[in-house]
Amino acid sequence: MNVEFKKVLVQIKRISFLIFKWIYRILNYLARGVLLALFLYAAAFSIVVSYLLYRAFDYGYKIYDNVISLKYVQPEMSNYMKALLDSNPNFEIKHEFVPLDSISKHLQKAVIASEDAGFYFHPGFDVRAIAEALDANQLRGKTKFGGSTLTQQLAKNLF
Repeated sequence: MNVEFKKVLVQIKRISFLIFKWIYRILNYLARGVLLALFLYAAAFSIVVSYLLYRAFDYGYKIYDNVISLKYVQPEMSNYMKALLDSNPNFEIKHEFVPLDSISKHLQKAVIASEDAGFYFHPGFDVRAIAEALDANQLRGKTKFGGSTLTQQLAKNLF
């Protein structure tokens, strides 16, 4: 019986070894598949994000180019003027862009004080003013106040 028992134990060891071998192979292939999937996902994600960043940079650079060109070339008319002419083709607009140096310093300061008191202190948009305008408009139930800065108004009118 002792010999029989040893044979059975050897058979059990062989069978268990084969079972564990197959389990190891399955888990190994599964782990490789998961790692491959993660790698492919990371690669695809990197490609998509890189493309989106490229497009955003390209778009931003074009806008920056347009803004920088304003320093050297005065636009013929703003988008506001173009919209006005599109809605009424017979309308005649008489305008002349005036260099900033030819405008009185007092008038410049008055416009800045009345339109955008924080002009020299914010980066082009005033979060506090936008939040206050939003609160005031919600209380009144209609849009009466805006929180736009001079920079935002210029961008809206020219672009």
